[in-house]
Amino acid sequence: MLTPGERFTERYVKKCDKIIVPDNPKHTICEYNLGNIDEMGITDRVEFVGSFIEMTHQKGLKEKHYYAPISGPLGTRAKLAKMIIPVLSQLNSKCIISLGEPGKKVMRKIGNCEVYSWLSRKERNELMKNAKTIVFSGGHGTCFEVIKYRKPSVCVPTQPEQMGNARKLEELECSLWAENEKRLKSAIFEIEEKRESFKTQVKKICEYSSQFKGLDNAVRVIETIV
Repeated sequence: MLTPGERFTERYVKKCDKIIVPDNPKHTICEYNLGNIDEMGITDRVEFVGSFIEMTHQKGLKEKHYYAPISGPLGTRAKLAKMIIPVLSQLNSKCIISLGEPGKKVMRKIGNCEVYSWLSRKERNELMKNAKTIVFSGGHGTCFEVIKYRKPSVCVPTQPEQMGNARKLEELECSLWAENEKRLKSAIFEIEEKRESFKTQVKKICEYSSQFKGLDNAVRVIETIV
């Protein structure tokens, strides 16, 4: 039986001259979402160009808070908030949560959490850079942001694509994934106990990922076939 990734690939890109994947050729974060490209006979057409995100590491100064950027459709955001807020609000450390609700910026306090309705891209980046641990759903772009800032993380996936990314990050030993509140709480404490190990692993992935300039490489691939 084909996985969703394999089914998508066969239907939409099997006949393409080139398939550009904005990911690493090794330590491929979206590996489990691509399916078996060898069996599909498209290996020679797949180009792993590196992330489209600028991956030069930016070191934070504080690393004192937990940060959870929530995004996605309304139902997904509500599901994530329902799971994440009760857990983070009970921690002894400061926690910051963004609900991803466009519009007026509102903040309310829940336990040790500052819960914002919305944060700008600049604010989000600063909070990521200065976080000690990031809790997120496992979207592809955010995976590389977490790697760029070299942060241990906990993934809370809500869909198959995110689950694939979460599995890979855990396999790379720089993240854990959680499917419910109980596991989220234990994963946070496990990250805390093994923080230096997780930081070492995510640093290695960051150093490797920063070798690639995804957008430039993608342009070069496109120019070869235009």
